[in-house]
Amino acid sequence: MPYNFPSAEWVQAYARALDESAEYAQAARTWTHGAIALAVRPEPALGLPDGFAVWLDVDSGRCRGARAVGRAEAETAPFCITASYERWRAVLTSRLDPIAGMVTRRLELRGSLVTMMRYVRSAKAMVRCAAAIPSVFLEAREVVA
Repeated sequence: MPYNFPSAEWVQAYARALDESAEYAQAARTWTHGAIALAVRPEPALGLPDGFAVWLDVDSGRCRGARAVGRAEAETAPFCITASYERWRAVLTSRLDPIAGMVTRRLELRGSLVTMMRYVRSAKAMVRCAAAIPSVFLEAREVVA
């Protein structure tokens, strides 16, 4: 079943994918640095006048919970990664590496880049989990994955 990105259903599918991923569990087993928020900037033309954000309660290779939140709440997370909808689509379709995106500032990181660099394998596993979710994107309404 494809999930609209973004939506609360997509967020829950992502949480399940993270929890079922042995690769993520291994790569993130020492992550104890707090929640990670993923924020989409407002895109009124796409029906996202306030943007969209995902709060991931991750710890020690587990996703203890995930929920859709407002951008203001997302910015309170220890790590918040913000980008345009198109940039997030590029990440979710494996056209933009998340670490390269943060280093080149195509993805804006609030939090320690040094810490994120220590968890490259974890970040890539998180993206593979997200990319595996059958997703319907706003622009074309096409199913990917």
